[in-house]
Amino acid sequence: MIDTRLQYCARCALCQSWWRDVDSSDFPLTMFHEVTTNHEYDASLLLRVRCRQTVKQHGSKVIKYLRQNYPLPGYLKHLKRVRPLQKEENNLMGTCLPSDVLEILIAVEGQEHWATLTEDLAFLKYVSTTSYSVLIPRQRPPNRALYEEARKYWPMSFHQGRQDAQDAISDEFFKTAVKYMKRVMYGELGTSSSPKQTEVDKGNVVFIDPSSDTILAEWFDGNGGLDNPLNTPIMQCIRCIANRNVGQKKRNSRATQESSPYLCRGYDVYLEKEPDAMDAMALLHSRVGRVFFAGQTNGVLGRVKLHTLNGVNHRYRVFVYNNNTSS
Repeated sequence: MIDTRLQYCARCALCQSWWRDVDSSDFPLTMFHEVTTNHEYDASLLLRVRCRQTVKQHGSKVIKYLRQNYPLPGYLKHLKRVRPLQKEENNLMGTCLPSDVLEILIAVEGQEHWATLTEDLAFLKYVSTTSYSVLIPRQRPPNRALYEEARKYWPMSFHQGRQDAQDAISDEFFKTAVKYMKRVMYGELGTSSSPKQTEVDKGNVVFIDPSSDTILAEWFDGNGGLDNPLNTPIMQCIRCIANRNVGQKKRNSRATQESSPYLCRGYDVYLEKEPDAMDAMALLHSRVGRVFFAGQTNGVLGRVKLHTLNGVNHRYRVFVYNNNTSS
């Protein structure tokens, strides 16, 4: 049975007006830390790779031969194999103009086929007689800013994808996120001077549709109804959204055709505390977009980083709110 206390109350307009009117101009954006993959990007990890030179007219032939017979290791797939000559004084192609010379990545120093390649006459007749070393980034940069730094070493491919989406989050959004975090930490109207403590202490929860900045469902500890261990605040909110969707579909047949097969696709979820494994998976299967929580980070999201594991069929982004810096 759905708890009707999760539906909108008469005070919702008042609730929303409070946190929208709060002055957040001085909120430090460093309050939020994103929990990302266990394999953090390290810009200082550089690898030494051997280079030779060739002329542009042989460039495609040499690259094709190298790809078929001497491919680079898989972890270097983000690198382009060739670049224009960077310095005229480094021209090793005799009388050729520097503008017609290309530098080509041959092999990682110490790679198994390096010795074979240096004796491959079919390859050597198209390239310079000597080789030299260059430093290249070992890891693929995860976002646009790091890509711009990494490409100074060597050209590489970069696709504007989900990992780079963090650059699209504006400062204004994080100021709004602070207000929602204060809402779940200090109670329904945010009037308490310190986080509330209750006997059960399951934590406050708010589900938001970021496209319209609308509260879809929320739960506060004072609501009660947590006698069943499956009736966690997160599960109650998901049920509330499901119940609302069913009602909309019954009233509007067109909504049935246009609605997403997932309950919470792209929604933001604000939590007073880190969820347990069951709630974290419930959020994953509901296809939420972002999860914000405060407090300790030694659980399934902060320490295990469930949302980054290879086996999961959906990923949401996780941000930890450092309320120690809040006013």
